[in-house]
Amino acid sequence: MSNLKNLNILVVDDDELNVSILEYRLKKNVNILDNVCDSNLVMEKLEEEKYDIILMDLNMPKITGFELTKMIKDKYPDITVIAQTGFCDRYSMDKAMECGCSYFLKKPYSTEILLNTLTIFNKQ
Repeated sequence: MSNLKNLNILVVDDDELNVSILEYRLKKNVNILDNVCDSNLVMEKLEEEKYDIILMDLNMPKITGFELTKMIKDKYPDITVIAQTGFCDRYSMDKAMECGCSYFLKKPYSTEILLNTLTIFNKQ
């Protein structure tokens, strides 16, 4: 597995338990690990920090992960967005890819799958 210490990752998920689990799994493996639980604050957060990868929950109140991904890719086309959701149907997968997601993780997933996915999308 390649070194992930250079990665800056933003977790976008309205479920604080999911965020805590991801923090536990990733904190020691990446450079920066931030999170946003309110979808309205994501674009603001992207103005403050440069991220390489966003782990995006698709089913959120206010602004969905699909809508956010479109907004992010329009303004920051080089950021990799990886969709993550517990609802894994063909429609959601296709829609996520159409919106600009690079990959799709079905919750729950193992730490090994997560780290392998990040390694694949690590640009350095």
